[in-house]
Amino acid sequence: MSFEDEYRELMEKPIEEIKEDIFFRMDNFQHEPWYGEFELFLAAGVCQPPEEQALQVRKALKVVGYDTHTVSRGGRTYILPGEARQTAREPEPKKHDDRER
Repeated sequence: MSFEDEYRELMEKPIEEIKEDIFFRMDNFQHEPWYGEFELFLAAGVCQPPEEQALQVRKALKVVGYDTHTVSRGGRTYILPGEARQTAREPEPKKHDDRER
C-alpha cells in the first residue's frame, strides 16, 4: 500500500476511529488547502478553518496527538483543544412542595 493510499484511507475514517500515530509527520499535510489552519492550531492552540474543512483539520490534529472539538460562534467555526464541555444548566426552581420547612 502506498503512502497516498494510506493517507486517503486515514482521512476517510470517522474521527472516532483515528488513533495517534507518533511516526506520522506533520508536514505530510503541507499540500492540503487547510494546512495553514493546522499550523495555526499547533502554534496558538485554536484555529478558524472554513466549516467544510474543519473535520479534515481535526482528523489531522488527532493523528498527530491532539484531541479537539468545534464550536460555532457568530457563523464562524473554531477548533479548540480538548473535548467539548457540557454547558452549565441553571438549577430548576424548587416547587412549593419541595421547599424545606
